[in-house]
Amino acid sequence: MSGQAKSVYDVFISYSPADQGWVTNELLPKLEHVGIRYTEQLLFELGRPKLDEIERAIKESHRTLLVLTPNYLEDTWGQFDSILVGSYGLDTGSWKTIPVITKTCDLPARLRALVAVDLHQSSEQSWQRLINAISPTQLEKSNKQISQNEYNSRTVHNGLEALSEMMIAPDIRATVVAFRTDFQAVCEQIEILGNYKDLHDLLHTLKFQSYSGIVQEAKRFPNDDTALDILLDHQLTLQQIVADVREVTVRGNLTQNETVWIKDLEEAVTQLHGAIESLEIRQLKRTVWLINRVLAIQPSRINTSLNTAARVLRLPALVSAMNYLHSNLTDSQLSPNRTQQLKNSIDALIDLNNNLTDMVKSHNDWQEMDLELRRIEANLEKDIFELEMSWTDLKAMTESFYQDIIEEWALLLKKDTESLDNAITEQNPAKVKRCFRSFRRRAGERFYRVDTELKRLCGNLRIVGEPLASVLRMME
Repeated sequence: MSGQAKSVYDVFISYSPADQGWVTNELLPKLEHVGIRYTEQLLFELGRPKLDEIERAIKESHRTLLVLTPNYLEDTWGQFDSILVGSYGLDTGSWKTIPVITKTCDLPARLRALVAVDLHQSSEQSWQRLINAISPTQLEKSNKQISQNEYNSRTVHNGLEALSEMMIAPDIRATVVAFRTDFQAVCEQIEILGNYKDLHDLLHTLKFQSYSGIVQEAKRFPNDDTALDILLDHQLTLQQIVADVREVTVRGNLTQNETVWIKDLEEAVTQLHGAIESLEIRQLKRTVWLINRVLAIQPSRINTSLNTAARVLRLPALVSAMNYLHSNLTDSQLSPNRTQQLKNSIDALIDLNNNLTDMVKSHNDWQEMDLELRRIEANLEKDIFELEMSWTDLKAMTESFYQDIIEEWALLLKKDTESLDNAITEQNPAKVKRCFRSFRRRAGERFYRVDTELKRLCGNLRIVGEPLASVLRMME
């Protein structure tokens, strides 16, 4: 294994299946919170040799994190991972390995020689040290840079907060009250948008932190004790996801038609519990079927609702109201500082609205492509006919994403598109399937990034919603 590849991920996480509960419940949420890109064994491409997937993950990751426990040191694949990443370090002169000790264990000499992060006590300092090591730029981003959307949101927040404080004066309050309807509508719509995105995120969590693992362990159930232990962890994860989904639906006052699918997830919890208690494979299969039915239908429906909520979000009306206030409140009513705060908040609000419009369209386009790829993927193992018939439209759709863009993701997607196009032209089924898998993975990674960016923007908009609520309270 030689040659240093460009990093696609910040970190590859190598761990024993017996420690999946800690990885899922402790490690991954912390990485996702700060936007660290990771890959791990549950994200490996199905049907590919595990050795190839491990080597690819190591090559395409800036760092490799070894979750060291007694289970890991007894696991044959774990030992192989640690040796392989060490070999890659010798080949490239880049020491990528970060040992993370979560339980007391007797380390072999090759691992004792490396500086490790000890998370026995799970201290905040140790976690921060790990995060900084995985993504050297992350601390700088957190401390020195605020994303433009967050900066804009906080600028709008400050302007609205200043307006709320100024409404103590009766004449200013009277001027603002005229825009009660616009302020109320935007406040409610921001909350609705946030609720749909929360549901979207929970289904994403369901897919990668519960469903994928259950499917994986179903292959070894009920004859493998390790599989049973891991399924117990997945049961807890699934229960928490369902509880979180219920909380969002209650808080968001969603209609019964929008939430009827939750009954499938609730039954999946019951079926999984029964499968574990009775070692009944049929109940485990039904668990998988129920969750898969939700994941096959609901993300698209929620995405449609999210897009609809974003399109009707009346940020332009809020811009108009703020512009009127800025223009009509007299110098005697506003200090120069307050005047500038209002002006800055208007400019920031315009930027937020433009960014939201662009992101919603991008997210919708990628969601459509993802659904198309899922449909083709479901038939690919039988033959390549479905892909051949769909390729002209799919190729045009993909080209529209990367055209005139020189960012790395666009260049890589273009390369994979051209490789798949050549394979289809050559009528080589084996090569077509191999190229499609690479193309599918690349497109999926980009959709994940677009989805993450929209999630952050929706979170940023909630920053705007807080002082809006204060302004509305001042009108009462």
